[in-house]
Amino acid sequence: MTDKTQGGSHGSDRKVDLNRVIRDLNEQKNRLERIIGHLEQLRAEEAANQKPRSRRGRKSMDAEGRAEVSRRMRRYWEEWRANKDQTQESFGSDDGDSSSHFGVVSLSV
Repeated sequence: MTDKTQGGSHGSDRKVDLNRVIRDLNEQKNRLERIIGHLEQLRAEEAANQKPRSRRGRKSMDAEGRAEVSRRMRRYWEEWRANKDQTQESFGSDDGDSSSHFGVVSLSV
């Protein structure tokens, strides 16, 4: 009969230990859930206080900006054409032979 008493008392000790372990784990779980909640709240507040990210890619331009770019490009191409004409005049007429533009002399052997 002592075996039954020892087995019974050992089982009840084990039951008490399991209950205590479960209670401790639940307390830890509740504490972790509170900490996680606070951290999530801090993250949300931090995100709300941050500046919004700037758009990447092309910037939009209003009509006045487009007109200014148009004027600038028109001047650029006019200067480019004028320089091209001066370059052609200094090398002679453009007869389609590009070798004369680069000072290449053909030698006949």
